[in-house]
Amino acid sequence: DDVYKKLQEKITPFKDVRYTYQLEKKYKMSIGVLRYLGEKLQALKVPIALGQDNLPCPVDLTVQSPLIESYRNQDEFSVGLGPDGNSKTVGFFTGNNSDGTNSICLSPEDLTIIKESHKEFAKDFQNYVNNSPLEANVRHDDGGYWRSLKIRSNTEEHLMGIITMHPQQLTKEDLIEEAEKLREYFLAQKPYYLKSLYLQTCEQKSSDFKLDLLLGDSCIVESFNNLKLQISPCSYFPSNTRSLECAYNSLMKVCRINESTTVLDIFCGTGPLSLMMSPRVKQCIGIDSCLSNIQDAKANAIRNEIKNAHFVGGDIDLLINKVLSKDFYEDLVAVINPARTELTKTAIQCLRQCKHLKKIVYMTTIPKSAVGNYVRLCKPSGASGLYGKYFVPLLAIPIDLFPQTDRFGLIVMFQRL
Repeated sequence: DDVYKKLQEKITPFKDVRYTYQLEKKYKMSIGVLRYLGEKLQALKVPIALGQDNLPCPVDLTVQSPLIESYRNQDEFSVGLGPDGNSKTVGFFTGNNSDGTNSICLSPEDLTIIKESHKEFAKDFQNYVNNSPLEANVRHDDGGYWRSLKIRSNTEEHLMGIITMHPQQLTKEDLIEEAEKLREYFLAQKPYYLKSLYLQTCEQKSSDFKLDLLLGDSCIVESFNNLKLQISPCSYFPSNTRSLECAYNSLMKVCRINESTTVLDIFCGTGPLSLMMSPRVKQCIGIDSCLSNIQDAKANAIRNEIKNAHFVGGDIDLLINKVLSKDFYEDLVAVINPARTELTKTAIQCLRQCKHLKKIVYMTTIPKSAVGNYVRLCKPSGASGLYGKYFVPLLAIPIDLFPQTDRFGLIVMFQRL
């Protein structure tokens, strides 16, 4: 019981907290981030007057999530030693060691943010690996095979499974045989709708991997506002679809777009924001460093018959410079929406030097990590080698993208005055 309690505390620390209080706590956490930003700007002598509570801008109340349970559209389960001694338990590791050393692997059964269909899929996978002669691959050098199961799903409960294994010394014929066993096994499972199943063979975390479709479609299709979005196994899509819709609706309001607006969508992912905005603006230009994201975004523009959204993949710094070097924008808005990274100083310099760019809307799921970017946008010209007229924050909106957890999203609107 103690280990399961620790798992709940690690993954859902706010599980037993009343939801209205969760929203209040996340509002206070966003206040803390923005107060810290205000202190940094004051220390840099940015000519900005701090308001109530020493904040650099007003902060709206936290936008709540439509779902607070069973909302996650993706989960990745490891294979490792369980509390009952089963060396091929499928679930989450306790502790902080990502390689599973000195950790126990626990079933996700009691985690209420995870969909029942994901739990059933994980159980079936555990049944398969328990009956397999191949051992778990907890560390890259332990000689084992079964590493993880990643599950993605849409709001219609169509599931995609990506099984990852270390091939060790298996021959090509051995892998083909194992793939066929997996295909036949999961074809026979009925409790959920398995839309696609992949086998990924990977020797090292950072090395190239091989991804084979065992059954079904190559992607799943998500309903998002009035759009249909294809999501491939290697593409990025946030884990709470309905809350993301609320976040993007809030973001669009603060952008104050119109039919003459060009939107630069930085870290566009599979294109949901650009495609939402396209009917209301002149054009959207989405850029991303992930090729799979861009391929899906282009396909999604075609799928939804949207002709004024364009997507380009490559190095983010180079793409920002290329897009902003064109001198034909009447009204330009940049939206920055990084998943796990932040913009480089070079990218921020390009944004600051673009004379047509009057407004930047920055959405992040790691607000504390984004403060460095906020500061670079706001530094006076010439400070730290940054040039171009600086931006100031005008409004912040916390978003509850992760109910029952201590994580939250934050939208900050910056503008040149």
